[in-house]
Amino acid sequence: MDTQQQPPKLPSVFIWILTISAIIAPFLIVNSIKQTFETRQTIPEPNADTDSENDISVQDNAPSSPSQQGSNSGRENNTTVTNPSTVREESRQKADETVQTNVPVIERPSTQVIPEPEVRPEELTADNAYQEGRKAAQTSNHTKAVKFYQSAADRGIAAAAYDLALLYQKGQGVAKSEPLAFRYMKMAADAGYVNAFKPLGEMYHGGRGVGKDTNVAKNWYQKAVDAGDESARELIYRL
Repeated sequence: MDTQQQPPKLPSVFIWILTISAIIAPFLIVNSIKQTFETRQTIPEPNADTDSENDISVQDNAPSSPSQQGSNSGRENNTTVTNPSTVREESRQKADETVQTNVPVIERPSTQVIPEPEVRPEELTADNAYQEGRKAAQTSNHTKAVKFYQSAADRGIAAAAYDLALLYQKGQGVAKSEPLAFRYMKMAADAGYVNAFKPLGEMYHGGRGVGKDTNVAKNWYQKAVDAGDESARELIYRL
């Protein structure tokens, strides 16, 4: 007996997939068409009002006539053109002013000389007092020199007595006085100060500060010659 071959049957799972796809496909197609339509509606169309406003703005900015073009050109030509070198110079001046303003003021140290404390003659030795008197005399401070010479002479410095006698003779730093000049000149000569021999002889010879006595004058002239002062020899011949 001949058996007719039947077509193979599809699996049941595959049949279910085809059935579900056939049901869902129309919904997917409808949803896609709907989204496309909505997307087209959201695209804005060109705004005619905006274009018109832009056109009006362009027309307003454009010169209306040749004369207006000329006036605009004149205003542009009247604009001041700044020279770059001038700008650099002004910038440099402003920078210098700023630097000078910010520079701190440095106070210079005072140049005032602080005077040394005054030294009294009695605070020094006799020799130092004489040296201080000589310094004062060299700077023409004869008043100070008299004070220090006096202190040194009273303590046995023959040179101080001689210098003090000369100041009394000239009236420098003290009132002129022949007797005091004689006193201190004789003090120096008696102490053996050679420079006082001849001046003391002249005082006796001329009677200055002391009574005139040529014999005593001759003795002091001779002492000066013996000490090497040849100028005193001529004075002896004049007696």
